[in-house]
Amino acid sequence: MDETGKLDAKTADDKLYDALEQRTVNFETDEGELLWHYTTWEGLKGIFTKQELWASNARCLNDHGELEVAREILRSHLADSPHDHLKTNLDGIFDRMKLPDAAPYIACLSAAFDSLGQWRGYATTAPSFAVGFNRVKLEKLVEMTSGFEVRKCAYSDEGHRIAVRAYLDPLDKLYRDLERQNEGKDPRARNVWMGFGRVHSKAQGRTYLVQRLAAQIKHRRFQPELEYRLIGHWQSHLVKMDWFTRGALVVPFLRLPIVRLGNGDRVGLPIEAVLVGATPHPEMTVNVVQMMVEQLRVLLAPMQQLINVTNSRIPFRNW
Repeated sequence: MDETGKLDAKTADDKLYDALEQRTVNFETDEGELLWHYTTWEGLKGIFTKQELWASNARCLNDHGELEVAREILRSHLADSPHDHLKTNLDGIFDRMKLPDAAPYIACLSAAFDSLGQWRGYATTAPSFAVGFNRVKLEKLVEMTSGFEVRKCAYSDEGHRIAVRAYLDPLDKLYRDLERQNEGKDPRARNVWMGFGRVHSKAQGRTYLVQRLAAQIKHRRFQPELEYRLIGHWQSHLVKMDWFTRGALVVPFLRLPIVRLGNGDRVGLPIEAVLVGATPHPEMTVNVVQMMVEQLRVLLAPMQQLINVTNSRIPFRNW
């Protein structure tokens, strides 16, 4: 504190940093408010100037084998399930992901606050940034604008079991109910999938359901990422498809609006903070980001809340 009793700039900044860490989602308990998206300057500028996040095709992610891991995990959990039709068609459901309108699209977030692993993996060039999203606001916004949902990734055997059962238990109940309704009927007249939409209204049939589930399941070695994902499918009337290149790979992606400006429910960006990562000019970079934030608040006034900006505390150099 200074002689007036007010906090000096450094103390205030330290308190802000500590508060952001405390408000970050706890991966184990799934409690908390903030999830982080680690990115480069171009990524940050796109989020603020275009008010959108990019969701990449699931087949083009860095962990190119993760969908095969999910296929085998799901197959093992279906072994004792009554869903013969699902078991029979599992390979076909996964093979459909080769089609751009059938594969799930994914945007990545993390519950890892100011994480060295995240800075190294996803914010590889200086200056780098981590954008703090309010989880509840983001969930509501992407559901309204894109039909996407926020899902916590599962890494352990127990996590896989819980994720799979969260989807299959309601289907098991539906299956049993329909079996009772179909009892005594001609087998050709039975339809164990009727009423499926009542069980999972956000998934368009079992194919979308299984694919969204697969996008949650990851190998245990990726546990340190503490990842949450925006998961959804391409709906051309809601979101635009585009393409970018990563090395020799052309990646389809969807532009997810993260602000709502219509005449109905007007919602500002669900962003509450920005961490400035590795840079030889930390103070100047913070000032530039604050200018960008202020411009956005003017553009989206009065619905845009305060966005705090502070520096990472990790002594990491990527320049």
